[in-house]
Amino acid sequence: MKKNKIVIIEDEQLIALDIAETLDQLGHSVVNSYRKGENAVANIQNDHPDLILMDIELAGVINGIETAHKIEEQLDVPIIYLTAYADNDFLEKAKVTTPYGYIVKPFERRTLQANMEMALYHHQMEKRIKKSEAKYRAVVEDQSEFIIRFDEQGKITFLNKSYARFRDCDTPDLIGKQFLDCDDKKEKEIFSQLKKELSPEKPVLRKTIKTRLSNQSVKWIDWSYRAMFDDKNLFLGYQAVGRDITEKKQAEFDRDQIQKQFFQAQKMEVIGRLAGSIAHDFNNLLTAINGYTDLAITKLNSDHPACKDLETIRETAEKAEILIRQLLGFSRKQIVRREVIDIHQKIEKLDKLLSQMIGSDVHIQKSIFSESLYAKVDPNQFDQILINLVVNAKDAIEGKGKILITTNRSKIPQKFDSKKEIDPAKSYVKISVIDDGSGMTDDTMQKIFEPFFTTKEKDKGTGLGLATVFSIVQQNEGFVDVESGVGAGSKFHIYFAEEEKIVDAVKIPEAKEKKATEKRSILVVEDEVNLRDLMLDILEETPHHVISARNAVNALEMIEARKPKLDMLITDIQMPEMNGYELAKKMKIIYPELIILFVSGHTDHQKIRQEISENKVDFLQKPFNYDSFIKKIELILK
Repeated sequence: MKKNKIVIIEDEQLIALDIAETLDQLGHSVVNSYRKGENAVANIQNDHPDLILMDIELAGVINGIETAHKIEEQLDVPIIYLTAYADNDFLEKAKVTTPYGYIVKPFERRTLQANMEMALYHHQMEKRIKKSEAKYRAVVEDQSEFIIRFDEQGKITFLNKSYARFRDCDTPDLIGKQFLDCDDKKEKEIFSQLKKELSPEKPVLRKTIKTRLSNQSVKWIDWSYRAMFDDKNLFLGYQAVGRDITEKKQAEFDRDQIQKQFFQAQKMEVIGRLAGSIAHDFNNLLTAINGYTDLAITKLNSDHPACKDLETIRETAEKAEILIRQLLGFSRKQIVRREVIDIHQKIEKLDKLLSQMIGSDVHIQKSIFSESLYAKVDPNQFDQILINLVVNAKDAIEGKGKILITTNRSKIPQKFDSKKEIDPAKSYVKISVIDDGSGMTDDTMQKIFEPFFTTKEKDKGTGLGLATVFSIVQQNEGFVDVESGVGAGSKFHIYFAEEEKIVDAVKIPEAKEKKATEKRSILVVEDEVNLRDLMLDILEETPHHVISARNAVNALEMIEARKPKLDMLITDIQMPEMNGYELAKKMKIIYPELIILFVSGHTDHQKIRQEISENKVDFLQKPFNYDSFIKKIELILK
């Protein structure tokens, strides 16, 4: 496979070296690296690059945008900007040089790879378009244009063979026929315009017309209409010279589609990062709210007036958790723990909650398959899918109506057969949510899974519900299909590969279990002060001995200095300087028998995400409450 030759123009040497190392790992060849724009301009032709990665702010006489201008005068090569800023002023300046993309520093390896692949592909498509246009011009110069003459009634008096071939007719068959169809509204308008506007002073008019041929194929023709006059300005007739620009139109359409896909991918990446960041911060806040609310309730008598207020706080926090899970789900930051679940049991457990959420005007009906159905899905994410679909169905119903939830054993629809991971012989569990609401237009159906797209009134919805459903289903290796029509309601179908029932593991006899109430030594490592204090406050009510550290580095320094006895480590994953996964590995060297519990809202660490999803490590999802924290610790210590 050919290695793409890359030139890096970056004045920060460490950043340039890091990019070069990443490019080498991705299979590219870095042919040169420059710190100054003027040096790059002077030598770039000798490098013969396939792509240039360019910093905006460069040391030297000229900046990145000026450098790009000068390079474009010498070479036809795609340029991707690297920048620490992405404001509107930067975008307007950068647009002048028609960059093939820009990446905001710091960036991830996959972001760099995706932008480079899209830029190279986009550039290749442009070269093809230019080649196609050059070929088209050569054809025109070879007298392949359509030439037609017609009188003031629009009847053809002359045509060349090129037009006859285009119409798949013999020349005599078209003489005397109507060139512009006066029964067609658009062509009638053009013919009227010719008569009204063309004169000896303004003899030419150009129009592009979409034409359907006898074989039903559609062609785009660029016509130049000319009114012909003699020396005394007496009207002689009209002449039309046409060029078939269908290929050009198709190329423009393809280019627009590529640009839309490119910008959509960039938008999703940015939105995903933003959503993940917001969700991480809110998870920490909600964990503190939940925990301290539960602590307060445990310290009050059940009839205390404040208990009702505290319960309201907890219920509100639970609603906020749903929104955070939607953000994490659609941004693919949520940690997925897939396991084989009984689909019917899950639906049954959600029955009461769903009824409460949709109110009394809309009724839920169920049509459940006669046999039990099992699928490998994250249980919490399955709840999110069903809740979002039912709420979406309820919002589509004006006044009274019904929602039908069905399950079935099914083959995968033919539209998904082209996907490599599908075994057409395999059975799938099909879960459908059907409403008798207003339905959707085709245009709306094309957009419903886009984040923040909503047909609801302002402040009536986030536009994340269906985007979350689509993202979660994909993360769980499933498929989404939708059917709808205006006034015909909507049907959402979810497909998961069917699995065999998993036999429950044999419970260890209690006599052989260690008592969870046995006093243990626990180290809590959390960089958020409120969360660290919360975990310490909860653990103070247990018999365990607890110490804490503000981050991983602080924890290791404390261990080195005090060498305490430790039985368990409770650590956040996302922390500055050193993450919780690296801390756990170091602690295991010092304490080989150490029990480890990871606590996090989400993590970008691929290794720990994989181990959590495969249940290889103990993990507690933020936000958690008093009971879930205590139960998790007691369960692990048994």
